[in-house]
Amino acid sequence: MSTEEYKSLDEVVGSGIDSSPIDLVTKSGTKFVLANKQWLKPSLVLFSALEGDPTASEIELDARDDLMRFVVTYLNMCQGQDIPEVPKPLSSKVMAEVLVKSPFNNTEPFEHKKFATYIDEIGDADKQQLYDLVMCANFLNIKGLLHLGLAKVCTWIKGYPIGDLKHRLLPAGAKDFKPHFSMAAPGGGHSLVANNRVESTAAASG
Repeated sequence: MSTEEYKSLDEVVGSGIDSSPIDLVTKSGTKFVLANKQWLKPSLVLFSALEGDPTASEIELDARDDLMRFVVTYLNMCQGQDIPEVPKPLSSKVMAEVLVKSPFNNTEPFEHKKFATYIDEIGDADKQQLYDLVMCANFLNIKGLLHLGLAKVCTWIKGYPIGDLKHRLLPAGAKDFKPHFSMAAPGGGHSLVANNRVESTAAASG
Protein backbone atom coordinates (compact mmCIF):
# COMPACT_ATOMS: atom_id res chain seq x y z
CA MET A 1 0.00 0.00 0.00
CA SER A 2 1.10 3.58 -0.62
CA THR A 3 1.56 6.23 2.05
CA GLU A 4 -1.60 7.89 0.78
CA GLU A 5 -3.59 4.70 1.34
CA TYR A 6 -2.24 4.43 4.90
CA LYS A 7 -3.34 8.01 5.59
CA SER A 8 -6.82 7.22 4.37
CA LEU A 9 -6.96 4.22 6.71
CA ASP A 10 -5.90 6.42 9.62
CA GLU A 11 -8.63 8.88 8.71
CA VAL A 12 -11.25 6.10 8.59
CA VAL A 13 -10.25 4.56 11.91
CA GLY A 14 -9.02 7.63 13.71
CA SER A 15 -5.74 8.60 15.28
CA GLY A 16 -6.24 6.88 18.63
CA ILE A 17 -4.69 3.51 17.77
CA ASP A 18 -1.49 2.94 19.72
CA SER A 19 1.42 0.59 19.09
CA SER A 20 0.59 -2.00 21.73
CA PRO A 21 0.29 -5.72 20.88
CA ILE A 22 -3.08 -7.20 19.96
CA ASP A 23 -4.36 -10.79 19.98
CA LEU A 24 -6.23 -12.26 17.01
CA VAL A 25 -8.49 -14.98 18.41
CA THR A 26 -9.88 -17.75 16.20
CA LYS A 27 -13.20 -19.56 16.54
CA SER A 28 -11.42 -22.34 18.47
CA GLY A 29 -10.17 -19.83 21.04
CA THR A 30 -6.55 -19.94 19.90
CA LYS A 31 -4.76 -16.61 20.26
CA PHE A 32 -2.18 -15.32 17.81
CA VAL A 33 -0.22 -12.25 18.90
CA LEU A 34 0.47 -9.35 16.57
CA ALA A 35 3.31 -7.31 18.04
CA ASN A 36 1.87 -3.91 17.12
CA LYS A 37 -1.71 -2.77 16.36
CA GLN A 38 -0.34 -0.53 13.63
CA TRP A 39 0.82 -3.67 11.84
CA LEU A 40 -2.83 -4.43 11.01
CA LYS A 41 -2.67 -1.73 8.31
CA PRO A 42 -2.10 -4.09 5.36
CA SER A 43 -5.60 -5.49 6.10
CA LEU A 44 -8.36 -2.93 5.67
CA VAL A 45 -10.83 -5.30 7.32
CA LEU A 46 -8.75 -5.92 10.46
CA PHE A 47 -7.50 -2.35 10.86
CA SER A 48 -11.00 -0.94 10.43
CA ALA A 49 -12.27 -3.36 13.09
CA LEU A 50 -10.58 -1.13 15.66
CA GLU A 51 -12.73 1.84 14.67
CA GLY A 52 -15.22 1.27 17.47
CA ASP A 53 -12.55 0.83 20.16
CA PRO A 54 -8.92 1.72 19.35
CA THR A 55 -7.92 0.42 22.80
CA ALA A 56 -9.23 -3.11 22.15
CA SER A 57 -6.80 -5.84 23.15
CA GLU A 58 -8.32 -8.63 21.02
CA ILE A 59 -10.03 -9.17 17.69
CA GLU A 60 -12.15 -12.32 17.45
CA LEU A 61 -12.39 -13.89 14.02
CA ASP A 62 -14.45 -16.76 12.69
CA ALA A 63 -11.30 -18.21 11.16
CA ARG A 64 -9.37 -21.47 11.10
CA ASP A 65 -6.24 -21.66 13.22
CA ASP A 66 -3.92 -22.53 10.34
CA LEU A 67 -5.06 -19.61 8.19
CA MET A 68 -4.84 -17.11 11.03
CA ARG A 69 -1.36 -18.34 11.90
CA PHE A 70 -0.26 -17.64 8.32
CA VAL A 71 -1.95 -14.22 8.29
CA VAL A 72 -0.39 -13.12 11.59
CA THR A 73 3.04 -14.36 10.49
CA TYR A 74 2.70 -12.32 7.31
CA LEU A 75 1.56 -9.17 9.17
CA ASN A 76 4.41 -9.47 11.66
CA MET A 77 6.83 -9.76 8.74
CA CYS A 78 5.41 -6.68 7.00
CA GLN A 79 5.46 -4.51 10.14
CA GLY A 80 2.62 -2.26 8.98
CA GLN A 81 3.59 -1.79 5.34
CA ASP A 82 2.25 -4.23 2.76
CA ILE A 83 4.68 -5.72 0.26
CA PRO A 84 5.01 -4.42 -3.30
CA GLU A 85 2.90 -6.15 -5.93
CA VAL A 86 4.69 -9.09 -7.54
CA PRO A 87 5.68 -8.15 -11.12
CA LYS A 88 3.95 -9.92 -14.00
CA PRO A 89 4.54 -11.95 -16.05
CA LEU A 90 6.60 -14.11 -13.73
CA SER A 91 10.28 -14.19 -14.63
CA SER A 92 10.89 -17.64 -13.14
CA LYS A 93 9.30 -20.75 -11.64
CA VAL A 94 11.29 -20.12 -8.45
CA MET A 95 9.72 -17.62 -6.04
CA ALA A 96 13.07 -16.31 -4.75
CA GLU A 97 14.01 -15.44 -8.33
CA VAL A 98 10.60 -13.90 -9.03
CA LEU A 99 10.80 -11.62 -6.00
CA VAL A 100 14.43 -10.57 -6.40
CA LYS A 101 13.47 -8.80 -9.64
CA SER A 102 10.77 -6.80 -7.87
CA PRO A 103 11.14 -3.84 -5.46
CA PHE A 104 11.70 -6.35 -2.64
CA ASN A 105 15.48 -6.12 -2.85
CA ASN A 106 15.43 -2.31 -2.77
CA THR A 107 12.80 -1.53 -0.14
CA GLU A 108 13.12 -2.16 3.59
CA PRO A 109 11.89 -4.26 5.34
CA PHE A 110 11.05 -6.34 2.26
CA GLU A 111 13.65 -9.10 2.33
CA HIS A 112 12.64 -11.07 -0.73
CA LYS A 113 14.10 -14.40 0.43
CA LYS A 114 12.08 -14.22 3.64
CA PHE A 115 8.79 -13.79 1.79
CA ALA A 116 9.73 -16.40 -0.82
CA THR A 117 10.47 -18.94 1.90
CA TYR A 118 7.22 -18.08 3.68
CA ILE A 119 4.96 -18.70 0.69
CA ASP A 120 6.99 -21.70 -0.58
CA GLU A 121 6.61 -23.51 2.74
CA ILE A 122 2.84 -23.03 2.70
CA GLY A 123 2.24 -23.96 -0.93
CA ASP A 124 4.71 -26.84 -1.13
CA ALA A 125 3.24 -28.43 1.99
CA ASP A 126 -0.40 -28.35 0.84
CA LYS A 127 -1.84 -26.76 -2.31
CA GLN A 128 -5.35 -26.62 -0.85
CA GLN A 129 -3.97 -24.76 2.16
CA LEU A 130 -2.48 -22.15 -0.16
CA TYR A 131 -5.74 -21.79 -2.10
CA ASP A 132 -7.60 -21.22 1.18
CA LEU A 133 -5.01 -18.64 2.28
CA VAL A 134 -5.39 -16.77 -1.02
CA MET A 135 -9.16 -16.58 -0.49
CA CYS A 136 -8.64 -15.51 3.12
CA ALA A 137 -6.23 -12.75 2.02
CA ASN A 138 -8.75 -11.57 -0.54
CA PHE A 139 -11.53 -11.45 2.06
CA LEU A 140 -9.39 -9.65 4.63
CA ASN A 141 -8.24 -7.24 1.90
CA ILE A 142 -4.51 -7.96 2.23
CA LYS A 143 -3.40 -7.14 -1.29
CA GLY A 144 0.26 -8.10 -0.93
CA LEU A 145 -0.50 -11.53 0.50
CA LEU A 146 -3.16 -12.13 -2.15
CA HIS A 147 -0.73 -11.43 -5.00
CA LEU A 148 2.09 -13.35 -3.31
CA GLY A 149 -0.12 -16.44 -3.04
CA LEU A 150 -1.34 -16.13 -6.63
CA ALA A 151 2.24 -15.79 -7.85
CA LYS A 152 3.12 -19.04 -6.08
CA VAL A 153 0.20 -20.78 -7.81
CA CYS A 154 1.41 -19.46 -11.16
CA THR A 155 4.86 -20.99 -10.62
CA TRP A 156 3.22 -24.43 -10.66
CA ILE A 157 1.92 -23.98 -14.21
CA LYS A 158 4.44 -21.63 -15.82
CA GLY A 159 5.78 -23.16 -19.03
CA TYR A 160 3.43 -26.15 -19.08
CA PRO A 161 0.86 -26.92 -21.83
CA ILE A 162 -2.81 -26.19 -21.17
CA GLY A 163 -3.62 -29.90 -20.99
CA ASP A 164 -1.37 -30.30 -17.94
CA LEU A 165 -2.68 -27.37 -15.93
CA LYS A 166 -5.50 -29.08 -14.02
CA HIS A 167 -3.24 -31.96 -13.03
CA ARG A 168 -0.57 -29.58 -11.78
CA LEU A 169 -3.02 -27.39 -9.85
CA LEU A 170 -5.00 -30.13 -8.11
CA PRO A 171 -4.15 -30.76 -4.45
CA ALA A 172 -2.47 -34.08 -3.71
CA GLY A 173 -4.91 -36.99 -3.93
CA ALA A 174 -7.75 -34.85 -5.29
CA LYS A 175 -9.68 -35.72 -8.44
CA ASP A 176 -11.33 -32.33 -8.72
CA PHE A 177 -11.36 -28.95 -7.05
CA LYS A 178 -13.37 -28.74 -3.85
CA PRO A 179 -13.84 -25.51 -1.88
CA HIS A 180 -12.58 -25.70 1.70
CA PHE A 181 -13.22 -22.07 2.56
CA SER A 182 -16.31 -20.06 3.46
CA MET A 183 -16.95 -16.49 4.52
CA ALA A 184 -19.47 -14.55 6.54
CA ALA A 185 -22.52 -13.45 4.58
CA PRO A 186 -22.16 -10.05 2.90
CA GLY A 187 -23.83 -7.28 4.84
CA GLY A 188 -23.50 -9.15 8.11
CA GLY A 189 -21.17 -6.55 9.57
CA HIS A 190 -17.65 -7.11 10.72
CA SER A 191 -17.14 -5.66 14.16
CA LEU A 192 -18.75 -5.64 17.56
CA VAL A 193 -17.01 -4.06 20.52
CA ALA A 194 -17.45 -5.56 23.99
CA ASN A 195 -15.36 -5.52 27.16
CA ASN A 196 -12.23 -4.15 25.50
CA ARG A 197 -12.46 -6.73 22.72
CA VAL A 198 -13.39 -6.42 19.09
CA GLU A 199 -15.38 -9.31 17.66
CA SER A 200 -15.11 -9.57 13.89
CA THR A 201 -17.52 -11.78 11.93
CA ALA A 202 -16.36 -10.64 8.51
CA ALA A 203 -13.55 -13.17 8.46
CA ALA A 204 -12.59 -16.52 7.04
CA SER A 205 -13.96 -19.79 8.31
CA GLY A 206 -13.66 -23.33 7.10
